[in-house]
Amino acid sequence: MNTKSKIFHNLITFCLLLTTLTLLTSMASCTWKRRKPLLSSTHNIQIAGIPDKILVEFEEVIDGKPLNETVWDNVSGHFWDVTESNQIGFTQNYQTSVYPTGVEGTVIPVTKVTQTRIVIPFGRIFSNTFESVISANTAEPYFSYNQNQSKDTQNSLLISDVLKVSIDSFKVWEAPLNHINLTVMGECSYTTGNATIKTIKFSKKLLNQKLGGIFSTHNKFIKEMNRIANNFSEQVVWEILGELFQS
Repeated sequence: MNTKSKIFHNLITFCLLLTTLTLLTSMASCTWKRRKPLLSSTHNIQIAGIPDKILVEFEEVIDGKPLNETVWDNVSGHFWDVTESNQIGFTQNYQTSVYPTGVEGTVIPVTKVTQTRIVIPFGRIFSNTFESVISANTAEPYFSYNQNQSKDTQNSLLISDVLKVSIDSFKVWEAPLNHINLTVMGECSYTTGNATIKTIKFSKKLLNQKLGGIFSTHNKFIKEMNRIANNFSEQVVWEILGELFQS
């Protein structure tokens, strides 16, 4: 190879390397946020024994913030976010690494997921489910998301029957790949006038729920997340009200 050919060859190699590095620098790490509007279900579960006029008070998980605006994920736990409370989905972080091919001036970029953040607006899902079931089983349902509002409603409407519901813990995580897991713990008390009739602790797990396969779209994954979370919430509410009023 003559001198001019060597210079040309080296120049081409340098340009290839520079182009590859520039491309990989822009792709070295990226984040894809996937969300869809939250879809709530209508629940027609029949539960005998619920009073005709009742107030349900959803206690705050975060001081000063209503339960239906409280969201959970598998990274930071619970947080308040009005926007996120009306949608459901996940965020994936990607990292690109490069590996030599053995051919001068060329590399293979390999991109992989480094973290998947699963976002579930369980405060809204749970409270919507509770409201739907109560409304299907009583003539005059009332709902409150803070203690002051609850007292005002109770006094002004002369409501004697009150349910107080609190979520102590909710967790979501992925294991194995493309499978979701949910757990919840909390407390619910039923009072009439100044008398506490019954207080129960509730807890439930739903494990290894498949969201999709390797060829599923992100819309498919989110749709399954929504369906699974709604069904989970329905089971929890049914068990709470069944234990309070039918046992």
